[in-house]
Amino acid sequence: MTLSDVKFVAAGLDAVDRQRFEAVCETAGLRVPSKWQLGRMQTGIGLRTGPNVLEQFDACSFPRAIKGLNAVLRASNGAVFVSKEKRLPNWKDRFGSEQFIISLDDFEKKQPSKTTTQAGLALEGPFAFVIPVVHPSGKKLIDYNAVERILQQTVRSCLLQSETNVAVVVVCHRVPDWADNLDLRVHFLVLGDDREWTASPLDVREDKGAKHVLGAQFALSQLNASSVMFLDGDDFVRSDLVSTVGNRLGSVNDGVVISSGLHAALKRTDKGFSLDAAIRVFGFHNTCGSCRVFRGAVLADRMRRWMSDIFELTFFEQAEAFGSFSNRAADMRAFFDQIERTGNNEFGLIRCLGRHAARSMIAELDNLSEPLVAKGCGHGNHDGPRKGEVHWNKCIGQMDSTEFAKSFSIDPEIITTNSPDVGLVRRSQILAPFNRAKRLFFIGDDV
Repeated sequence: MTLSDVKFVAAGLDAVDRQRFEAVCETAGLRVPSKWQLGRMQTGIGLRTGPNVLEQFDACSFPRAIKGLNAVLRASNGAVFVSKEKRLPNWKDRFGSEQFIISLDDFEKKQPSKTTTQAGLALEGPFAFVIPVVHPSGKKLIDYNAVERILQQTVRSCLLQSETNVAVVVVCHRVPDWADNLDLRVHFLVLGDDREWTASPLDVREDKGAKHVLGAQFALSQLNASSVMFLDGDDFVRSDLVSTVGNRLGSVNDGVVISSGLHAALKRTDKGFSLDAAIRVFGFHNTCGSCRVFRGAVLADRMRRWMSDIFELTFFEQAEAFGSFSNRAADMRAFFDQIERTGNNEFGLIRCLGRHAARSMIAELDNLSEPLVAKGCGHGNHDGPRKGEVHWNKCIGQMDSTEFAKSFSIDPEIITTNSPDVGLVRRSQILAPFNRAKRLFFIGDDV
């Protein structure tokens, strides 16, 4: 859900906490009514164009104030109760386990700052990052804890964009432990251990393609995303990616492909990872799947061509954990039936979206040569044919580790950048001139 779709209900706050609550709402740009009568709260929750924040009320007045709350919540994509200490008298008995309640402290932590969209951006809804995550029992995995650890850095780089009108959709099989500390722009679509994903696992391309489609369907139908970028869970985006791509999208039809980037040579450590070198590469779009951004309308059109009623189905519904969604078996079954009917088509949507080199087949993407993405290499949990190796034949230089950490919002608690590998840095310095010269004799970036 988008921030504007959430209805926040202040409950049981005293005068001091109420002032603090209103200050947080003001900073986050939430619409607060000057006065909202208690008896009209039910109507207020159901209004998509109404205030984001409803008037404070006594928790004991729940039955009188909000009759039939479940029905209006479904219409408004949910509501969150904000209280002093994350509890209210008998709230589960009165409203059921589907409703959410957070403490005032957590409410303050989760709110992003008020967004100011830069002039010239072609963004209306949020720019959505869709991140597929492999099942914990994946055959090529070495350490699933490492998968979730590096995913934390991937999500961090998405959230710390200079343009904050973003959403992150993670399509996964379980919610990481660190997810509680994230703000409302992150959504975990939990597939769980259903037999479709475990009994006879899809091949790598089908697995990734299916998760891309499910994530995009959620981003487009539930978040009204104006643009969608598919991002691997071990890659990082530069802090100005959304603003840079947004400016370019104002002059292109279908989207962009990022043809320049970096390979981050990583090494696993006891606490996370260390960066050995940040290698600049050309032809980045031929080495990494995190390189294509689609206009939302274009991607929606291609998805409808593959499954005509895909946006009439609801694949996920809100789970008890705030910000997470569990899959709905009935509609998910229809999705898998469509995969079975079309999965063998090498040029079908699922396989094209599951293989980065084929994604350009579904849209006309303009070239963008800014190095906006870094591919995580060498951590051992890779599913590609080159097993996550640095493509040294495309090396055209290296980025200073301090500059890399700043540009890609690296958390030093996850990836340390203060001990680069001198040998790898030297190797890049030797190879770069030869590779730059080689490019002069070829047309395009496909060498």
